[in-house]
Amino acid sequence: MINLMPTRENYYVQVNNEVNPYSACNVTCMTMVIDYVMKGNMSLLNKLGKFAQPEDNLYVFMDTDPDIQAYYKRLFPKSDVPPQEYLDVMCYTMNKLYGNKIKATVDIKITVNKLISDLTEEQMPAICSLRFPERRIPGHFIVVCGVDDEGNFICNDPYKNTLKNLPDGFNNIYPQDEFLERLKWGIRFKRV
Repeated sequence: MINLMPTRENYYVQVNNEVNPYSACNVTCMTMVIDYVMKGNMSLLNKLGKFAQPEDNLYVFMDTDPDIQAYYKRLFPKSDVPPQEYLDVMCYTMNKLYGNKIKATVDIKITVNKLISDLTEEQMPAICSLRFPERRIPGHFIVVCGVDDEGNFICNDPYKNTLKNLPDGFNNIYPQDEFLERLKWGIRFKRV
């Protein structure tokens, strides 16, 4: 068993965000990974804006940074979907801010073996987009932070336990078959 985030120290909740709290699973997951990699040093995100919470500063930064906006508009010129919703833009932002520490890449064919390897060998979490059609959620980002002895994934959900529709999203257990059924794609991280 491995759990990279066994305490609430790196766990962030999106519903207390000042900026777009019900659509901020993206930046909240990014913040959890950054907090883990940077060992709690959130000074860069805190300097990005005026908000108390780093994920709010990250959200606004993605909306206003000229480089990120140019990248977003080049990839998705006719989109009215916010840049935070695109994995490519999320990776670009992570690499722009923390490219000297980690490399974020989109993996549209992410597999169980890749996730387990990242967790056990690289000691790195992943951000995955899952479907919850029974709750009318076509895509929702969570952080995969561990795997138990039975191969179930340990996940931090910034909204709540979306799988079981319970209020606490910290260290939720996702049976591997159910996780795979819901998996759309993910962001993988490597140390530089």
